[in-house]
Amino acid sequence: MTIKFIHTGDIHFGVENYGKVDPDTGLHWRFKDFISSFEKAVNYGIKEGVDFFLICGDIYHTPNPTPTHQREFVRLIMKLVEEKIHIIMTVGNHDNPVAFGKATSIDIFNELNIPYIHIISRPEILTLELEDKGKIQIAGFPWPTRSRLIDKEDYGELKSEEINEKLQLICHEAIRDLINKLSPEIPSIFAGHLAIAEAHYSGSERTTLLGRDPVIMTSTLSRKEFSYVALGHIHKHQNLNSASSPPVIYPGSIERIDFNEEQEDKGFIFAELNGKDLIYRFVKTPSRPMITIDVDVRERLDPTWEIIEEIEKYNIQNAIVRVIYLTTANWQEPIRLSDIREALSPAFCIYGIIRKTEERKDIERAFIPENLTFMEALNKYLEQEQLQKQSEDIKHYAQLLERELWQKYDTRKTEP
Repeated sequence: MTIKFIHTGDIHFGVENYGKVDPDTGLHWRFKDFISSFEKAVNYGIKEGVDFFLICGDIYHTPNPTPTHQREFVRLIMKLVEEKIHIIMTVGNHDNPVAFGKATSIDIFNELNIPYIHIISRPEILTLELEDKGKIQIAGFPWPTRSRLIDKEDYGELKSEEINEKLQLICHEAIRDLINKLSPEIPSIFAGHLAIAEAHYSGSERTTLLGRDPVIMTSTLSRKEFSYVALGHIHKHQNLNSASSPPVIYPGSIERIDFNEEQEDKGFIFAELNGKDLIYRFVKTPSRPMITIDVDVRERLDPTWEIIEEIEKYNIQNAIVRVIYLTTANWQEPIRLSDIREALSPAFCIYGIIRKTEERKDIERAFIPENLTFMEALNKYLEQEQLQKQSEDIKHYAQLLERELWQKYDTRKTEP
């Protein structure tokens, strides 16, 4: 029979940047955005009749969520519990307190002993009994912290890079141990909050920087023992093993955190496992648009109007918007901010109207031999790359000027 599940992560309840508080509810509008996106995943799972719901870390934005953030999260996951849907949560780096010995932001669920809720705070194999569908194994792996994986006396004298190397080695060994403990007769899924070496971060195509986070190679996880590898930590949706199986997937964050993510679709994964066959699809959430409007107003007679014209090219309705206009360093033309704000009024939030300056580079003087004619010297000067676009116009006006000067010179020569 087909096993269905939702894979999400990086919920980040508690992000309240941009915007303001909704006076009707007392909740920050951005928090309501995150609630809406996560609720879409919960309702989708219930509608599709999923058997379990994976949340791969960073449930909250800080390890000390407010009672309001906790209340809204619990309200939503209890909808899954009421439908007898298993919820598996791995501890993420944002869920972990800095101080040793303190509870993570989701440890409380272990103490409450709520049925169908499972917390992964250490590497372990969780075997779920699914009604009428047999069993499934979840190899769970939380964010690797030195206090949980290394004895203090083993890293007290080590440098940061050496600690990361030790953590990486321990992680590889722990994952290998989990794989060895899996029963080959039961389908298996890996669920972890990890940085994979080949992953791409949000907002750029740069790969994970070695030495900053303990990183795992894709090949360590893309093992035949797993039908699916569910990850959290990186906010950009991606499959790191798209040419083969199992899929190694980051669903990405459910909502845009900042402008580094403005070009990315946000959502979660819905997957179906039937024997060894797995299909999945990315489902978008109603995430708040973020839009950057770049305008070059150098040499413009009316820079305000230029900015407004550029704004009108975008659908800014209910979006978080910033305008960045480029000027020269010595630019003095005033900007009519009130007019620009009026043009931006359909936006949900105006993050900023930001001036960016660019220094004019002095044109490097070309070497001009003294024995050249005027036009020969000009042609030599115009060979410079910076002047290529204007060269024909400059030559035309230079010829007119030269002709005019010669006419004046000839007139003076013929005067008595």
